Amino acid sequence: MNLRSKPWNGEDAYIIGGGSSLHNFNWELLKSYNTIGCNDAYKHGSEICKICVFGDFSWWGKHKERLEKYNGIVVTNTEALAIDKPAWVNFFPREPKGLFRNALGWNGNTGAVALNLAIILGAKRIYLLGFDMGIVRGKTNWHNEVIHPDAVLPSSYQMFLDKWKYVLEDLKNKFPNREVVNVNDNSKLFGVPTIGTKTFWKT
Repeated sequence: MNLRSKPWNGEDAYIIGGGSSLHNFNWELLKSYNTIGCNDAYKHGSEICKICVFGDFSWWGKHKERLEKYNGIVVTNTEALAIDKPAWVNFFPREPKGLFRNALGWNGNTGAVALNLAIILGAKRIYLLGFDMGIVRGKTNWHNEVIHPDAVLPSSYQMFLDKWKYVLEDLKNKFPNREVVNVNDNSKLFGVPTIGTKTFWKT
C-alpha cells in the first residue's frame, strides 16, 4: 500500500485507541473495516488492525521483536527512527502539534497520530474507539502490558485534552470535509460528536 496515495479516499476508518473501555470489546466487528491501531493493537493481527502506529521510542524498544512478526503495516513518527529504521517500518516526519498532509502531528499521544494518518490516507469519516481520556474501572488501557507503571498518570489525560485543541483547530481550518466521531460511553474528549457504543454498533 502506498500510504501517500490516499488509498482510503472517501472511505470510513476506525482508530483503535488504548482506553480500557475496549477491555471486553468484540474485535471481530472490525474485520471488514479500514483500521489503524495504536501501539498494542497489533497483537490482534492484521485482520483486525490493518495498520499499527506508534510514537513512543520506549514502546518500540519493548515491542520491536514481536512487531516484526506482525504482517500488517507499521507506521511511526518517532524521530529516533528517522534514519536508522528497519525496511518494514514506514516513517513520517513528526510535528509537535496539529494535523498535516505530509507529516504526523504528535499532540502528546499516539491516538492523535493515528487520526492524522487516517486523514493522510484519505478517510472521510473517522471513528474513534477507546479514546476515554481518563481511567475507567481503575485501568488506563484495555491491555495489561503497559511500558511502565507511571506511563500514563491521571495528569497525563489533562495534557492530552489540552493538546486536543490543536487537533480541533486543524480539523476545522485544514480539513473541514472530514468527519470525526467518538464512539464511547464515558469519554472526556470534547469538540467532536459522541455516540454510545451500543447505539453505534446496532446501526
